[in-house]
This record gives sequence, structure tokens and C-alpha cells, in this order.
Amino acid sequence: MTVVTKENCILGSEVVRGPRWCYGDQDRRYGGNGIGVIMGYEHNDPFHDDWVHVKWDGGYTNVYCLTEAHLCFAEGQDLAAARASAEERKRREDERYAREPI
Repeated sequence: MTVVTKENCILGSEVVRGPRWCYGDQDRRYGGNGIGVIMGYEHNDPFHDDWVHVKWDGGYTNVYCLTEAHLCFAEGQDLAAARASAEERKRREDERYAREPI
């Protein structure tokens, strides 16, 4: 499996535990199956430089350091498809927010 790094991180990508996972059952809380989605990316933050926000399929969210090999892309994850999916998700969110009254 491919380890998620700051060079290949794609918002919207599905991830699983990496080789240096040290967070217990965070990825399986609330009945989750251990698959998460990268929801955000922190950089230039003195406390969380190069960290990603992950939402696990059970609903739990947390941040994980990209420099420690804590996460890998989910098996069979097509990175080009993930990039396209993330762009489509952002387009739909932008459209939804444009329609909502202020």
C-alpha cells in the first residue's frame, strides 16, 4: 500500500491504517470499518504542520501527521479517480452553498 505523504495527499482520498499506526481503535470507533476520508490538510501551523483531518466511516474524526507514515491509501485507491472525486465533491458543495440563503 502507498503511504500518504504531503507530496501525494489528496483531499477526499480514502485511507486506512499505515505501517506506523499508533492510535488504537480510532479508525473503528462507533462501528466503523477502518476506512477514512481525508477532509482537510494543515500546513504552516506550528503545532500541526503537515497533518491531515480524517473522518472515519464510523463518524469519528481526528488529525494525523503525514511525516510519520500513520496512513495509507485504501487498497485499490485510484489516485486520479480520487482527485476527480474530490474536485466533483467540492463543485457540489460550492453549488449547494450558492443556493442556500444567507
